[in-house]
Amino acid sequence: MPSPSQSGLPASPGAGPGFWSLRSRPTGRWRLRTALVLVPWIWFLVRDAWPPLNVGSVAMPAIAVLGGAALVVGAAATRRLFPLAVAVSLIAMTAVTVIAPVMPQAAIPITSPLTIASANIYSSNRTPQAAADALAATGADVLVAVETPLGFADLLGSAAGASHPYDAVGAEIVIRSAFPIQVLSAPPGVAVDRVLVAAVRPPAGESFTLFAVHLINPIEESSFSYQQAVIHRLDQRALDLGRTSPVVIAGDLNLSDRTHGYRILSTDFRDAMRAGAWAGDTYLQGIWRFALLRIDHLFLSRTWCAADPSRFEVPGSDHEGIRATIGPCLLSK
Repeated sequence: MPSPSQSGLPASPGAGPGFWSLRSRPTGRWRLRTALVLVPWIWFLVRDAWPPLNVGSVAMPAIAVLGGAALVVGAAATRRLFPLAVAVSLIAMTAVTVIAPVMPQAAIPITSPLTIASANIYSSNRTPQAAADALAATGADVLVAVETPLGFADLLGSAAGASHPYDAVGAEIVIRSAFPIQVLSAPPGVAVDRVLVAAVRPPAGESFTLFAVHLINPIEESSFSYQQAVIHRLDQRALDLGRTSPVVIAGDLNLSDRTHGYRILSTDFRDAMRAGAWAGDTYLQGIWRFALLRIDHLFLSRTWCAADPSRFEVPGSDHEGIRATIGPCLLSK
């Protein structure tokens, strides 16, 4: 029997080269195309296999925008739905990657509350006094400043006033507190100029160990492999100290919440900035703002909880500061 084309009859509507047609497709081709649509989701299986893959985590928004746009253009140029299906899959995977680590978590009531604020001041800040005033204006009981310019400890002391008589000063890290503090040794394997550890003793409530941190930038100063090794050491030391007293980790960790290092810390500690609220980006420098980076963090031992997390502007800095109320959980989870 002659084919439709041979007999002069019009071809069936499903006979075109489109992605999905009314005719059946060879099983092998469908399997291949289905696999390619699912390829972006393999990311969740491999992302923690090798530290340099964290580059992909940081660049994920750009990858989704550029890759998605290229696939949409390809779909239009070839008049096929297949590239469009891959684009939708890529964008959906990226949305999950970006949104999951900033979603609100349960806000658990706390007892003996105190407030803490942390800010990257920026070593080349041209208005350090305004930055000190902004940090002090948060009214937090404990103030943490990292990447501080020369003389910032005095500026913060002046801004905080008599209500915060206690301080600890490191190479570029300053802690100012309304409560007595005692400097402790730095964790092994973490550069002493990148962390300042202190025991904080409120007159009422539970004492805690504070890690004020400014870790090396893995893109400009080091590597993701080095950063992850430091995170492991910091995490282990904090867990060790956490067996005897609660631990608070605050500062600029140069650690995107999409990376393996963040997942290490958030597994062992509570992310205070997600307590009943969406956590927002904190790094606003140039084109980096489009990478949706949250690299300033506040982590708590699991026996402690948080409330009312917020961000605040730090004049002259390329970061936003973070603030939260913290304390022992009324019902530990």
